[in-house]
Order: sequence, then structure tokens, then C-alpha cells
Amino acid sequence: LGATGQNNELADWMARVLRGRNLLLEPSIGAIRDAIHREVPRHLARLPGPGAVAHYLLAPAFVGTEARQYTVDVLLSADRKRYRTNFQKQVGILPGTGAQVATRIVLTGDVTPQFLSNRHWVRPLLRLIKSCDAGRCPPGAVAQHLASVCYQYHLTRPAGSVGPRSIVGWRFRRQGRFKGGGGHLAFTGLQRDTNNPPLPSIGNGMDIGALVNVFMQHVQDLYKRNQTIEHIDSTAIDEALRKLPDSPDEKLS
Repeated sequence: LGATGQNNELADWMARVLRGRNLLLEPSIGAIRDAIHREVPRHLARLPGPGAVAHYLLAPAFVGTEARQYTVDVLLSADRKRYRTNFQKQVGILPGTGAQVATRIVLTGDVTPQFLSNRHWVRPLLRLIKSCDAGRCPPGAVAQHLASVCYQYHLTRPAGSVGPRSIVGWRFRRQGRFKGGGGHLAFTGLQRDTNNPPLPSIGNGMDIGALVNVFMQHVQDLYKRNQTIEHIDSTAIDEALRKLPDSPDEKLS
């Protein structure tokens, strides 16, 4: 998904950008876009090798009957001294709700040409998604298939250009067997990462993952002492919650 030279994941950084900001969808995208414009180019300039470099952000969203895609692209010139940021928004109507059907597959990143030139993976993927929507197979089967597609490109690309790890996220349709909600799975190669941390999540400006981690740490301490949830120290939890940062942090290291 992208990391800096100091191995800081951009997904975690974007969550910090939105922390403390109780924003709706498009203002949130705007805040991330502005932070990318200020912070990302200097990291791109440090990438090894000659020539122009770029970073691509794709943000898919569902709003009512609309399927939206927001993209933010940062492009550096070959001399690494000039850059420009492009921002686009595309809107389609979800199937069954209008005449304009949303785009089914959106690609971004350096391997996009390879995906487009060899589309053998498309039909099996769409068949599997359709089967999952109908309740005939679990979402994990679709996630495993997508991870295998990514891993195949890792094996065929030059060393270091495409990593072996992937994260697959999904959202259920609001009709059929599953009623909204979703989930995600992480993979290294074809194996699931069982100890992978959850994806960053911001709700009403609050870092949901940080809140959950505080609570879970105290629950684990209870289990180690063979105590039940009734013995949890609410005062210690409140103190730990007060120490959590609650303001935006746009600095990307």
C-alpha cells in the first residue's frame, strides 16, 4: 500500500491526518489531498533510480446510490525538482438503482499496465464475487483469490517493485444474505497474516483503533491474572485514554 524510507505506512499517516477532525467524506479527502501535496513529494525525491517518479492514491466510496472514486496523484519530474498534484472524482450509479452503472474495476499504481495487458484474472474474480454476493461462498474466498493475483505479479515483477504482502477489504451489499458491514484480511504471499494489526479507522475524528487497543490491553492483563471482566480497572483505562493524541498530525517521516 505504500511506505516511506523509514517504513512508515501511508495508511497510518493518513489516519493521523484525519485524527481530531470530525469531517464528512469530501472534506476528509480534501484534507488528505492537501497533506499529500505538502509531505509526499520530498519522500518521492529520495527514491533510488533515475527518472520521474509518482505516487497514486485511490479512495473508493459508497454514498447513497453512488459509487465514487477519488484519486490523488503526485508526479515528480525526472530531475526530482518539480512536481504536480492531480485530483479527480468519478461518480457512477450502483447497479439496480439507475441507468448509469458504476465502474466495476478500478486500477492504480505502477503495475496497472501489466494488469490491463493480461486480463485473465478478471472473469474468475467477477464470478467469485457474484457467488459471494449470493451467499454461495465466504468473503475470505474472494480475498484469497485477490491475494493470489497480487502475489503472481510480485513473482513476475523486478525485485523490490511489487511486494509480497497485500490487504483485501470488502463491504457487503445491503440486500441478500449479508446486510451491510464488511471486513478485511491481510496476506503475505498466499498465507493469511493472523497477527496483522487492524486497518486504521477514524470515526467522528476519533482513532478507533487506538481506543480499542487501550481496552484490549487491559482485558489481556485480566486474562493473565485469571480475573474476569468485572475486575477491570476503569480508572486506569480512563487515564490511558486521556494520554492518547487527539489532534491532527500531518508530519510524514
